[in-house]
Amino acid sequence: MMDESALNIYQIAFHNYFIDIYWKKDLLPVKKIGFSTLKTDSYSSDLNPAVFHLVENIRNYLSGKKVSFTTEILDLSGISNFSASVLKELSEVKYGDVISYRELSEKCGTSAVRAVGSVMAKNRFPLVYPCHRVIRSTGEIGQFAGGTELKKLLLETEGLKFISADKILINN
Repeated sequence: MMDESALNIYQIAFHNYFIDIYWKKDLLPVKKIGFSTLKTDSYSSDLNPAVFHLVENIRNYLSGKKVSFTTEILDLSGISNFSASVLKELSEVKYGDVISYRELSEKCGTSAVRAVGSVMAKNRFPLVYPCHRVIRSTGEIGQFAGGTELKKLLLETEGLKFISADKILINN
């Protein structure tokens, strides 16, 4: 487990949430992107250029713009080869599109749907690796680290429509 008190944090407000970016003081890589509902007192405004670029990309994304995130500044240490392959496939899911856990597992050459779901649950870099775009085969949005309300907000930001509170309209 990472000691977050030893890290800088930068928060970006989005509706009733904050997108939290963690990195070591004056160092890269970025250690984690998370979600919270409380503003922190240990907020850092001293951003190095790479973190500033990531912050700007996240802000643009949250305002409804398509962006390309770079992964070079992310700390991917400790991620298994399987997880890396799932995240790589996940990064190919385009803005405004969704993919089911089953479809994502098939793209990774496995039938281990639950293992793919586990990778989504442990994703330290949501938005960059857009796990909010992974849904159930039934069209239900499923779980999300930031909660299902935030997942729905992110999908709506990308222009997706819902046919019920937790079920997405899938255009085939």
